[in-house]
Amino acid sequence: MSDSREAPVTRTMNWSFLRRPFASLAYRDFRLVWSASMIHHLGEWMEMAGLLWFVQDLTGSAFLTSITMFLRVVPMVVLSIPAGIIADRVSRRNLMIASKGGTAALSVALALLTHLGLIEYWHILVISVLGSVATSINMPSRQAVIPNAVPRQHLMNAISLDSASMMSSRLIGAPLAGLLLASTGVTFIFGLRAISGIIATALLVRLPRFDPVRDGRRSSPVEDLKAGWQYLKRETVVFILVGMFFLPQLANLVQLTLLPVFTTEVLGVGAFEYGLLQMAPGVGAALSLVALASLTNMRRKGLFLIISALVMGLALMVFAGSRSFALSLAMLTIIGAMNNAFMTVDSTLVQSLTRDDMRGRVMGWREMVRGFSPIGSIMAGSVADLSSPPVGAAAVAVVSLLIPLFLFFLLPRVRRLE
Repeated sequence: MSDSREAPVTRTMNWSFLRRPFASLAYRDFRLVWSASMIHHLGEWMEMAGLLWFVQDLTGSAFLTSITMFLRVVPMVVLSIPAGIIADRVSRRNLMIASKGGTAALSVALALLTHLGLIEYWHILVISVLGSVATSINMPSRQAVIPNAVPRQHLMNAISLDSASMMSSRLIGAPLAGLLLASTGVTFIFGLRAISGIIATALLVRLPRFDPVRDGRRSSPVEDLKAGWQYLKRETVVFILVGMFFLPQLANLVQLTLLPVFTTEVLGVGAFEYGLLQMAPGVGAALSLVALASLTNMRRKGLFLIISALVMGLALMVFAGSRSFALSLAMLTIIGAMNNAFMTVDSTLVQSLTRDDMRGRVMGWREMVRGFSPIGSIMAGSVADLSSPPVGAAAVAVVSLLIPLFLFFLLPRVRRLE
């Protein structure tokens, strides 16, 4: 068109660059899902940062702190598959609403117990388990909804924005938690978490039902479970990608679990610096978001997954040996960038290769893999109590490096994925 030829080239290019990272937000349903996720995770990161600090202060044990994180995630091992089956049978919107409402109620209980001075360690464990149950219901449904909320050409962009909503919420949540810990205390943090859960639930109420597409044949949950497993066995590439989701969760959970004790005992700094360290992975996630969301077509996605996993492992190893606050901050930023990039590309491949009627179950299996990752945090916490926090982090870093090396040399099909 003549008008487009007359327009300055630089202006058009700049406008395209600015719009491209956020293209999927042009769609109302995805905006609601993304906004609810961002607000929910903002409160969740605040609560997690405050809770880990609170447990470390309450118990003085890195092992008990790692147990808290373990119980916030491990029920996914048991419940993610049933949740995925449910997500392929009923309204995914209603499942997300029930999950967000449940986590808000738990945060209210945690804030009240803390405010009244009745909180004990076992209360925290029970609330952590129940919160994990609610998350297990939410994750397969939310992941399965995304391909229904945007056109296929914007799927990678939507997944990138979705995963970055979790990590980038640290940019506000983690440092704010550090400031509140040093001023108003942990009770106010738990209260803000409850409010964020209520707002997220209200946003999701405006979504359509998003009923899964089914073939019309009536089947039992057991038959659905078998069908999902058979589908994964047939689709070998999807099976491998689901298993690989273990890697970024391992690195992320370990540095989260050990961060309070690293802050005080290794780096010798306080609550404000702890908030900045919690924020650093979110900064990295935001940077990777802009880079990935701006790409229209990425080649050699399998090789990218392996390289990003290796970089994560190396950064975790350097973090384990660091005694410098600035260096630790830089390594956590790199971990956050590679973590978000890995999960985005892995999720894009899984979502694009999976049939809609199987997507909830496949996402359930993937969340189950995520549930195994706290084993690394338990290992790191145990080694930290027996030896030192740096040795605990280094032990997990070694595992994080060996797995992608194994995939690179012994499973060449993975690195050839496009």
